[in-house]
Amino acid sequence: MVGDTTHDLAFPRIFHIASFKEAKVAEVISQGSNGVDWNLPFIRDLHKCEISFVGNLMDSLWLVFLDRNERDSRVWIPSPNGVFSALSFFSILLESNRDSLSIPLDCIWKSVAPPRVKVFSWIAFLGK
Repeated sequence: MVGDTTHDLAFPRIFHIASFKEAKVAEVISQGSNGVDWNLPFIRDLHKCEISFVGNLMDSLWLVFLDRNERDSRVWIPSPNGVFSALSFFSILLESNRDSLSIPLDCIWKSVAPPRVKVFSWIAFLGK
């Protein structure tokens, strides 16, 4: 997390070229001779302009506290219990578009939600 934002949203250019978008922390971190080492592979070599983005990402990773006794897991931040639900996803869609009467279709179909949630959201959007 970077403040209230996940790293994939805070660093979209870097996330776009990451090899393992669904990797858990345990898969990209190791204990090195000088402390913690982050192994962040990319699908291609970095362009010059992307090096500073990776530097900013690494700076933010150094601020992350890792408790080795805690299980590595994903958390759905919009939900109080951290578990994804169709209701929490739909609430986000409504909140993000409170001022407009329509929900952008990309918010539904290009989301990372399961297909059944996308279909549910589309049907709810149509008012059926």
